[in-house]
Amino acid sequence: MTSPLDPEVRQLRRHVGTLRRQIWLERALRLGARALALGFGVAVVLLALAWGTLTPIDPTYYGGPVMAAVGFALVLSLFRYPSPMEAARAADHRLGLRERIGTAVELAGGDRGRLQGSIARRQLATALDAAGWAREHWRGGPRVGRDLGVAAALGLLAAGLVLLTGLENRLPAPIPRPSLWSLLPRQDPSPEQVPPEDTTPRVVQERPSSPDQSGRTAGVTRALDDLRRGRESGGIGPQDAANRLGQAEAELGRQTTESRAQREAIDRLGR
Repeated sequence: MTSPLDPEVRQLRRHVGTLRRQIWLERALRLGARALALGFGVAVVLLALAWGTLTPIDPTYYGGPVMAAVGFALVLSLFRYPSPMEAARAADHRLGLRERIGTAVELAGGDRGRLQGSIARRQLATALDAAGWAREHWRGGPRVGRDLGVAAALGLLAAGLVLLTGLENRLPAPIPRPSLWSLLPRQDPSPEQVPPEDTTPRVVQERPSSPDQSGRTAGVTRALDDLRRGRESGGIGPQDAANRLGQAEAELGRQTTESRAQREAIDRLGR
């Protein structure tokens, strides 16, 4: 009769324990790869929409699904740790051992009255050799590589879309368009507008500008201020602004001519 204290049974359990960890790692890799593929797929869709519509996207929108999927896979993998019988059956199925390890695990797991004597010993010896060979030559299934490949491809695609959507932020800032007022030439006073300096003695002191003249000049100044405020607020178009500016310049020239004529008349009266 087999006993849990036999060296062969303890060695079989060690081999099966190693197989359990290897099978669990394979399951965790598969879950993680599928979770990454799912998260990267959602990120690719969001990034493609953002790139197609030229809409800036926050990293949390495409990074959140990836992190959530990976976290869910890690939690789920904790509940996928195989039992000794599940690991033995998986090894028998993967390596074509015809349930040798599963039968030995069943014998060593408590059904000790089923096989006795030399038959149980030979069964355990055969299963022990098969379990040792499976432990050394265990390889992940083809589905693990396939799932990892899909996840890697989607991850590269998502990274490329991240670079495309972030390219606009790395471009140089657009050159600001100059204001219309900065394009207009400055009106420097012409020699005709500057009254010549009179060195002759004056009999009558110069009188200050009349209230009527000051009012006219103030009206032109207010018109220019209104025009500037209208251009800054966008209420006056470029053509209308140019017309009003020309009218103000003509009015200012007319007032300057009248002022010069009045000054000359005063000078003649003083002589």
